[in-house]
Amino acid sequence: MTDIYEIWQRYEKSKQYMQQKGLLTKTEKNWKMYIGKQWEAVNNSEGMEDLPSMNFIKPTVKYKVSSIAATTVTALFSDLNGDREIPTGGMTADPMTGMPMPETVTTSEIVSKMNDLFSISWEKGKNKRNSKRGLTHAAVQGDSYLCWLEGGDTRKQPQIVHNTQMHLGNENTIDIQKQPWLIIEERLEPEVVRERARLQGVSKSDIDLIKPDNATEDNLFNKNEVKGKVTSLLYMEKDKKTGFVWICRCTKDVMYEKFHAIEQTKNGESNGVGLTKYPIVSMLWEEMPNDARGMSEVEQLIPNQLELNKMLARRAISGKQCAFPRLAYDDSSIANPEDLDKVGAAIKLNGGNAQAIGNMIAYLSPQSMSPDAQNLCEELLNNSRTLAGASDAQLGNIDLSRVSGTAAQTIRDQQQIPLNEQQEMYQDFIENVALLWCDLWKVYYPDGIDWDGITLSAAEIQSVEPNVRVDIAEDTSLSKMASQQELTNLFNNGKLTFKEYVEAYPEHSSIPKDVLRKIVADREMQTAQTGMPPTDEFGNPIDVQLNQGVQTGGMSGGSGMSGGGYQAIQSQLAERPLVGE
Repeated sequence: MTDIYEIWQRYEKSKQYMQQKGLLTKTEKNWKMYIGKQWEAVNNSEGMEDLPSMNFIKPTVKYKVSSIAATTVTALFSDLNGDREIPTGGMTADPMTGMPMPETVTTSEIVSKMNDLFSISWEKGKNKRNSKRGLTHAAVQGDSYLCWLEGGDTRKQPQIVHNTQMHLGNENTIDIQKQPWLIIEERLEPEVVRERARLQGVSKSDIDLIKPDNATEDNLFNKNEVKGKVTSLLYMEKDKKTGFVWICRCTKDVMYEKFHAIEQTKNGESNGVGLTKYPIVSMLWEEMPNDARGMSEVEQLIPNQLELNKMLARRAISGKQCAFPRLAYDDSSIANPEDLDKVGAAIKLNGGNAQAIGNMIAYLSPQSMSPDAQNLCEELLNNSRTLAGASDAQLGNIDLSRVSGTAAQTIRDQQQIPLNEQQEMYQDFIENVALLWCDLWKVYYPDGIDWDGITLSAAEIQSVEPNVRVDIAEDTSLSKMASQQELTNLFNNGKLTFKEYVEAYPEHSSIPKDVLRKIVADREMQTAQTGMPPTDEFGNPIDVQLNQGVQTGGMSGGSGMSGGGYQAIQSQLAERPLVGE
């Protein structure tokens, strides 16, 4: 069992490694460059904060993060042992003989419910937003960590841990589950730590040792605290025999949460079910050999960003000095030089005549600036964005009025090829989240789970050896437009009825789906009352296509729908008030 002194020794060695690597300094610089405090990131920058800058790093990062996170996520669990029947522990009647028999459930039914549990957790834990935040942190820092540290309720939001807070036992492996130990450094209020210590039965003499310290030099970005805090360490390691995760919490002098395994117990004895994964999932923006931290998007752009800012500052200073007329005068010839910049003020001369005034007061003509400086700025900006995969074309600036939704989506997909590595990383992240959640469900719910009508017993959860496949579908305006156009084409070509078209119609599109459903309900009610399907203005049944031989208004042929087709639906919608009107 690792004691408090060994834990603190490991923490100090990890801090020393991070200081040698300059991790804190580099991370702070990256954040300053990202948020726009770019002159503050320059050495000896005092007095330069008000100089101009053109931040292309932030839109580049936002574009990439948004492109990756603009998706709808679906986790599909399966059992590595195949589809099997699992006894539930209950009894049921044999459908043939009526005799009692053991009740069973198939693993395919179990994993289907696990898929629902994942969807519930993903939505209620606001994990779309939190995973996007994690992506932003990874793009800025190089690595980021999402942690589920407050029990096994995966419906709660995860905690995002900065890379400077995460101390790794092996800084050369990227798989966080293979780390020999992990330490999460936190700054907590002493009152909170003392209360936790009391609940753990720590002696009063030890509780009195929990006091504020001034160890704020390792705080990321903001090193000021309203009230004094104490450094607390959450230590984790895996037992070599059982593979279970053991944790404890301590300050420098007190272990206020005893070292213990995260496992199920009955009458004080372990029942063999424990957490086998660290409750942490990491994101690495771009992997580097033999380095657990990763390369950030921001760090690669900093040299070009700084050079662009310096050139802008030089151009601004040159413009102030040379781009405007400047007044020059003979100080000995002007009696009231303080009135030279006042409108309508008389100028007193000490001598000379009218012809000599031009020799006493004159304006220096503005000097033109070489266009080379501006050209170099534009070239540097455009090349930097292009090499980063965020040029105007790659940002998706497409005139949607000139192309179809499918074509626009194809163009966008082609432009996002440089992001494939990060998209695969994001997919691996979601798979790891799903596997971790399954592990948490097994450990923290000995009596089973009942969330929003989805019920699973502990035996059912533990019977599955999970494997996860993640389906990620784009959820953007272009993908919705392409989907809507494909559906409309199928409808116009007679492959779908109007009811099928409405059911498949995207939820958030140009026409509210509830309006279309109301039209379907009205038609079904009319059919039920009259026994006849609704007809169009020419007497043809609605939803009957021209390619089935129905004529419209005495004319036939063409490739469109009948009077009850898409155009007629649009006419009905124009006449029908929208929901809420």
